[in-house]
Amino acid sequence: MDIRWVESCLTAIFTFGGIYGASVFGWGPLELGLFGIILTLVGAFGALVGGVLDDRISAKFVIVSALAVLLVGALGILSVDSSHVLFFFDVDPKVPGSAPFSSAGERVFLAFAIVVGLVSAPVQSSSRSLLARLAPADKITQYFGLFAFSGKVTAFLAPLTVALVTSLTQSQRFGMSAITLFLMAGIILMLPLRMPPREA
Repeated sequence: MDIRWVESCLTAIFTFGGIYGASVFGWGPLELGLFGIILTLVGAFGALVGGVLDDRISAKFVIVSALAVLLVGALGILSVDSSHVLFFFDVDPKVPGSAPFSSAGERVFLAFAIVVGLVSAPVQSSSRSLLARLAPADKITQYFGLFAFSGKVTAFLAPLTVALVTSLTQSQRFGMSAITLFLMAGIILMLPLRMPPREA
């Protein structure tokens, strides 16, 4: 079971999420820098929580839960534009030259991005924890080698899909929505996985 394309999704979410925010709200270097710092800090906290849940419940639980939360976060980000949140609710657009994250749309966008940031580290770390539990002891180096190789091979998938859909539809929102397909595929492929019994 390989869900390495999910990491490609995370790359696309963080990269194109910033681009989408800059396009919708006119963010400059200050806002984009703050955006990155906030996501890094909440990602560190999410990694701590994810590690505890991985130890106490299972890596599969963390991965499936994180993918579901990522899906909600991605849809939430897509629900925001310059004058709407959650697709249908009108908000005042950002005033040019106003303080960072001062408009309602920006705050909702940032809230959903924080949700994504919280679960981005756990889904990556638990995928490695899962592999360590599933791989035969005498072949663990080969499995991790294949794991690393597959990550390099699939790294382009989500960004390329986003770029293609954006180009075809001339809509960043439609392009970003392609990421949700990867997340749903990850959940579907993880559900039948049977975890080995934990050692006492």
